[in-house]
Amino acid sequence: MPPSTGLVASPACDAVRDHVFELLDAELAGDAAASLRRHVAHCDACRARLAHEARFLAAVRRTAPIAVAPPALRARLRDELHRTSADDAATDPLAELPVRLTLA
Repeated sequence: MPPSTGLVASPACDAVRDHVFELLDAELAGDAAASLRRHVAHCDACRARLAHEARFLAAVRRTAPIAVAPPALRARLRDELHRTSADDAATDPLAELPVRLTLA
């Protein structure tokens, strides 16, 4: 990806801006992450943005650690998700649509 001139953001700069937190949280898949990291290596503006957001995330993590749900709540949520998924799979999504017959 070409580096930004600093005057006009390139499409690669837009991609970094749109996916900066996914990139920092390692939630971006291989090729996409590699492509953005290559761009950041050559673009001062994107490197500065990534560094700024990394400092922000570090500060948030220091001051507001992630809470872990108690095991009973996690089990209840897992059961509900499985039940809801099974209910969704058992119903026909087209069954609730109105039927309109057209005679040609």
